[in-house]
Amino acid sequence: MLNTTSYSKRLVVRVALLVLLMGVSIHAAIYLYQQRLIIPQMLESEQTKADVLLQAYLPVISNAVQSGEEQVQLLVSQLGLIENPVTGHLLLDGLLIEAADGQRWGRRHLPAEAESEHPFVSEAILFSSGEAREMLGVVTLYYSREFFDLLNREARDSLLQLSLLTIALSMVLLIVLAHYLKPLHVLAESLRVWEVGGKPSQLPKLSTSASMEIALVHNAMSRLLDDLHSYQTSLEQLVSERTAELEQHRDHLEQLVESRTAELQVANQKLKEEMVVREQLEKAEQYNAFQSGIAEMSATILHNIGNVVTGMRGSIEKSSHLLKGLDKIARSVHLMHDRTEDGTLEIESVIKGLGLIAPAIKRHSGTEGIQGQLDKMDKGIFHIGEIINVYRSSSKLEINASRFNFQTMLKDSLQLIQDKFDKYEIALEIICPPQLELTIPRNPAIQMLLNLVKNSVEAIVDRRSGEPDHVGKVTIEVRELNESEIELILNDNGCGIESEFQQKIFTHGYTSKNYGSGYGLHSAANFINSIHGSIGVESEGKDQGVTMRLVLPKVDHREQSRAESEDE
Repeated sequence: MLNTTSYSKRLVVRVALLVLLMGVSIHAAIYLYQQRLIIPQMLESEQTKADVLLQAYLPVISNAVQSGEEQVQLLVSQLGLIENPVTGHLLLDGLLIEAADGQRWGRRHLPAEAESEHPFVSEAILFSSGEAREMLGVVTLYYSREFFDLLNREARDSLLQLSLLTIALSMVLLIVLAHYLKPLHVLAESLRVWEVGGKPSQLPKLSTSASMEIALVHNAMSRLLDDLHSYQTSLEQLVSERTAELEQHRDHLEQLVESRTAELQVANQKLKEEMVVREQLEKAEQYNAFQSGIAEMSATILHNIGNVVTGMRGSIEKSSHLLKGLDKIARSVHLMHDRTEDGTLEIESVIKGLGLIAPAIKRHSGTEGIQGQLDKMDKGIFHIGEIINVYRSSSKLEINASRFNFQTMLKDSLQLIQDKFDKYEIALEIICPPQLELTIPRNPAIQMLLNLVKNSVEAIVDRRSGEPDHVGKVTIEVRELNESEIELILNDNGCGIESEFQQKIFTHGYTSKNYGSGYGLHSAANFINSIHGSIGVESEGKDQGVTMRLVLPKVDHREQSRAESEDE
């Protein structure tokens, strides 16, 4: 049960403190209002009265000063006797007139030391009447502050009365509010002490002074407490049932997690095995492409070496023929020697014969003879060595990416089929940044380029079957697209590709030539796709040439992924 006595004591203390606080606040507010607004207006009003009064008597004072001292004294006496119609006291505290010649007249009701602190002082300069306005002196008027003091006292009295009245009204209002709010306080205290989880207690009965609204709230809260008690019982039972169900679900979930974990492990193992198989298949496909490229490259190399060996064989035959000529010259010299010794040949004939033999020996052994043929064979042997070196660097199975200069790779690759450009008199132009470097599988890139260029050369040869005088040209232009990609544009003016066949040329086994295998462009496209590049073909039709556009990454995505995993 609530302690209503303690509540009443606390209420009295709170009301007293609140009344005191309100009284002080109201008094301070009214005082500030008086000091900031009322008193400045009163001061301004009294000062205005002083100024108006002086201006009204200014012509009279000027005439008195012009008339003489007697008139001035009389005027000062009259002005000093004027009374305030409200208070009945003198209207002026003093009037001082100081003439231009130094004479002073006046009457003061305040000490001389208080003149500077007087609140209402008005001053004016005296001028003579007429056209020649001469300065006569200065007049100072001290307006009485008695009326201002009276008004100020009345304002303070009104302030005190208003403050007391406000405090009294506040006390009455607070007492009335406390009386009507007491039942609400009792209701609030009952709700505050009720603990959730315990048995709800009944609210205390309200007093007869409780308003209808509070009574309605009291009844509603009583019903709410009854409902809460029933809900609490139902909730406890429901929580108990849900707890038992959750324990069962937890056991089932643990079993399910263990089962799914085992399945995921099996699936993960299968995925690893599939990745190994896929990697092996990818390597096998690359190896097949490599082997096919090597086979085609080997045929090209053997053809190039055969051309050089054929030239060297011709040089050997020419050298053999020249050696036979030298042998004849040697026999002639030997015969001349024998005939000279037995005296059958004269010295003049020997000299003449030697003169003919010397140029012949020089012709057979010089740059146009055996020496020239030896130089040709030396160049042929050197060219064979270059072909073998390029073939040796390109014939190694290299699937992993390596960093290399792209311009150097272009020149090395095209050197392998340079004889085709020379044989068919096809012009070749290469435009490539000299410092461009890539990190991709080098040897598959060489095979890709050889397949594309070889296809362009064959297209030009096919076009010449119908246009014998056609001048063939292949252009390779390389440029950087961005920080991670380059574009290779291979253009030829060969037989072209009709639009309906342009989508098929990269298909395995497809070829438009009677002697083609249909594997070169397919393997090139596979390599480009494996490093996440792209290849496209453009042609306006038959005998309009072909443009191949390749977009290649600067770094193979597999090499980049491997480097990122190592950094982690």
